[in-house]
Amino acid sequence: MKLHSKLAAAAGLLMAACLMVFSCGKALSNAGTDSATHWLLRCSSEAECGPLQCICGTCTKACTEPSACPNAKVAECAAVSGRDCGHSQPVCIAECQVDADCSAVRAGLACVSGQCASPAPAPGGGGTGGSGGTNCGAIPQCDFACPEGTVNPVDGNGCEHTCECVRPEGSCLNEPPCGSQCPPGMTSPVDSNGCVTSCTCVPAPSGAGTADCSRLPVCQFPCPDGTINPVDDSGCTHTCECAVPGTRAGGLSFFYTCGDPVCRGYTGGSGEPLCSTETSGDPCNVEGTRCDPEDDCNSLLVCATSDPKLGPGGCPISRRSTKQDIHYVSDAERVQYQRELLEMKLAIWRYKHDPAKQRLGIIIDDNEGSAAVDARRDQLDLYGYTSMVVAALQVQAREIEALKRQVAALKKARATGR
Repeated sequence: MKLHSKLAAAAGLLMAACLMVFSCGKALSNAGTDSATHWLLRCSSEAECGPLQCICGTCTKACTEPSACPNAKVAECAAVSGRDCGHSQPVCIAECQVDADCSAVRAGLACVSGQCASPAPAPGGGGTGGSGGTNCGAIPQCDFACPEGTVNPVDGNGCEHTCECVRPEGSCLNEPPCGSQCPPGMTSPVDSNGCVTSCTCVPAPSGAGTADCSRLPVCQFPCPDGTINPVDDSGCTHTCECAVPGTRAGGLSFFYTCGDPVCRGYTGGSGEPLCSTETSGDPCNVEGTRCDPEDDCNSLLVCATSDPKLGPGGCPISRRSTKQDIHYVSDAERVQYQRELLEMKLAIWRYKHDPAKQRLGIIIDDNEGSAAVDARRDQLDLYGYTSMVVAALQVQAREIEALKRQVAALKKARATGR
């Protein structure tokens, strides 16, 4: 009976470890490369569609079989309906009869002419986006007159940026395509309208205002606490950016956060606003701003100066080159971890912010010093907890092997009559 009890206990621990580590589905993927993240979003250029194409104002791709499409379970290959945009070849679409049919594809889509599509922005662009479904209300609103020759720009979602003033698109049609910026103290020559006339670099005018800052967008909104408008090497203040002191102007862009330790599909509930056209690598303005791209690993996009996944406290990295003070666990320590694991008290509870769902697990207050607890962040350390399970399995595996040898010896002794 002792052997059977040991085997049953080992099986239970093995099942717990497998459920924790593998039940959530596929392994962690390279966040942001999934074309489903962009599929059927509105677009005005290819750059907004990631690996897809901008066809008839929608992120999609040409196809001959649905299997080549993002979300092949709901995709069909057909011509775009309801829009005379000059494209008649089959593309990846999602058919529908009512708006509710489109919820399986992504939130915010509507059924337009029998196909799921991002609704057109409300006329006028500004405000909350009306029936268009675009959250223009998240954009800062200002009430000041733009300098002569500039206007408030309108983005690809039809949202008017009233805190920015830029020259109308096309006002500098003859500008040369310069591929690099001039070094500090130098500038490219411009005409009376502020349009670059040559890619050469010449000394900037002396005296106050030596740099041509007039080409930068102008905003008038307060930066969040702890951030300021950064100043570039030419002395120009970037009033449309908010960054922590010391950040280089123009150095902000979107990065993916770590997401789930093991990808399990998009679950929602992050509490952050859904992203519209933002994707990893896009420039951004306010450091710390976040949005939810509906990623399969539940990663968010955050506006930052560097990739948060690579910094201290970022996503766990298991390479030896990133670690120090390495110590391999001894047999005695494995036994200690096994004992600690078996003595953990399991509890059933409900979160105060989500009382509808009953949950099972440990309470970290009961295990403050455990390797399974990240007390500083009030979280369970899943890597530590899983490693404790592995230690317990190793101990039991050795005990089972010893018992097997004992049973074999007893059988042999019994067979020989000794």
